[in-house]
Amino acid sequence: MRIAPLAILSAAVLLNLSTSVSQAADATFRSLMVEPAVTKDDACRNGIIAHRIEKWRKKDSLASSSSQAFMSVEEIVKDVMPDAIRSLQDQGCDPRYLWGFMACTGIDDPGVKSEYIVPSGVTAETDEEMAIIMKECVDEIGAAGVSPAL
Repeated sequence: MRIAPLAILSAAVLLNLSTSVSQAADATFRSLMVEPAVTKDDACRNGIIAHRIEKWRKKDSLASSSSQAFMSVEEIVKDVMPDAIRSLQDQGCDPRYLWGFMACTGIDDPGVKSEYIVPSGVTAETDEEMAIIMKECVDEIGAAGVSPAL
């Protein structure tokens, strides 16, 4: 039966995400997480927050220097659609919520100077500042009526 392998895959992905969530949910970001995650909304919210915390911990190394140019189309696709977000979408998380949260929490890189990039004005120097930004974004998206899960 086809449902059993899909259920096993879903459980494995959610287990992997919950492991990431538990590792990412230290004292600074703990209040952003829904514990225990009971519903699909909870899992989607926790998954995108864990992904964002991971990117933040890497200090949002989104901009690549010319020496770090993409070597393949696959690298470009992975940069545009990270595995974590693709996995969350595949699990039934609402892309509007996922990408809305990522856009809202996007941090301006003071090192990027371009006449074509308009800074969003979002800055954070510490985990505490980033946690506040993330909380405000969760609240804004919720107030707009966008649910984490489809």
